[in-house]
Amino acid sequence: MLSRSVTTALTLMVLQACLPPPRAWELGSDDTGATVQADDTATAEIPCTSIKFLPDDEDGGRTHLTIPNEALTTGSFAVDGSFTVEFYTYFIDVSPDETRTLLALGNDRAWWLKVEGGGERDDLVFAIKGVDELDLRIPAPDVGWHHIAVSYDVELSPKKVSLYVDGTREAQQVIEGGWPGPDPDDDVLRVSTADDGSPAWASQVDLLRYAPSARHQGLSTSIDPESATEGWQGIWHFSGDTSNALTGTLAGAQNVTYDQWCPTP
Repeated sequence: MLSRSVTTALTLMVLQACLPPPRAWELGSDDTGATVQADDTATAEIPCTSIKFLPDDEDGGRTHLTIPNEALTTGSFAVDGSFTVEFYTYFIDVSPDETRTLLALGNDRAWWLKVEGGGERDDLVFAIKGVDELDLRIPAPDVGWHHIAVSYDVELSPKKVSLYVDGTREAQQVIEGGWPGPDPDDDVLRVSTADDGSPAWASQVDLLRYAPSARHQGLSTSIDPESATEGWQGIWHFSGDTSNALTGTLAGAQNVTYDQWCPTP
């Protein structure tokens, strides 16, 4: 006669053999019930899709993505404390003496992350309106997918703003006192095009995230996985639309499409 321990082991083996295989779950649900459980075995399934910004059309229509502060879970894009904005983009070459916008706060570019074309190299630049002495400028990454992050940390003494490429801090500058830039004319995050007449950033962007905290610190830092949500106010996967994955609110867009193409880990 089988011992109790052997019987128990056989029962567990049979039960496990009958269980269905783990299946993917969407954010906000899971494989065992209505909420995420500690024993969940599945992982979030996020389509590999990125937003593609097309060139400005011949009729004068400007390519853009405009995300209002109402799309956030709470709060504002306007700077009154620490913040982090990050995304992946496919870097392209920019013509000499040409500027292309990656991100801008407000139509008036209260702060501005851009690529400036040069003779021998392009520059990736973070600038604050009216603050000439702050100009985080580094050589733009090579052609291809790269992760870019701007992080402002008020917990440091003194306060500092940092520019990261692929998880490595490439530039940093001290901020004396409070944030030195102006309030934006409108509390929106503009992607691909700023209100300066420059051509659109005619390339792909994926996994744009915004948080009211310094998510990147030190000389190098880890990059959150795609499924990470805690602490973020806005996450845009661009999986066929412009919605914030945390709220479902759509952003305004023009001259965009979606590619079955995205950065790989």
